[in-house]
Amino acid sequence: MIEAGAVLPDLVLDNPLRALGAVSLDVTGRSPVRLADGREPSALDIQREYLARARDFADRNGADAASGRVLGIWERVLDSVEAGNLDAIARETDWVTKYQLIERYRAAHGLPLSSPEIAQLDLAYHDVNRGRGGYYRLLRNGAVERTVRDIDIFEAKTVPPPPGRYRQAG
Repeated sequence: MIEAGAVLPDLVLDNPLRALGAVSLDVTGRSPVRLADGREPSALDIQREYLARARDFADRNGADAASGRVLGIWERVLDSVEAGNLDAIARETDWVTKYQLIERYRAAHGLPLSSPEIAQLDLAYHDVNRGRGGYYRLLRNGAVERTVRDIDIFEAKTVPPPPGRYRQAG
């Protein structure tokens, strides 16, 4: 949509930093976010609108299998967040996996979110070393699902996409 020049002026945030702060602390997606035009939809409402427009764009312009899969996952994540059923997406949605890991650890050890142990767990989760990283430990234990294979990642790093602005970026 971006490469095609799609513009969504009615979804411009009034204060993106404030909105980011509000949204990042609300796993329900229901916190209102002020738009430049004064409306205050929830983060879920905004995501639903983006999804609807992305689906319309895909329908008009033809979507490949990967785009269809992405749109389906996007909708499933929004449905799960809206229903308050994060378990349904915990194995494939990184922020949910991490959130639940931290919440389980906090509950098991009686720790506040501000504790140094939680900060360390937060950092360890994203350690890219496959021997140490929390994500990779969960992967080895079958607690998360990969959405791409290593060979696909390697190819994406070495074979440029078809002509477009991303190819030009190098």
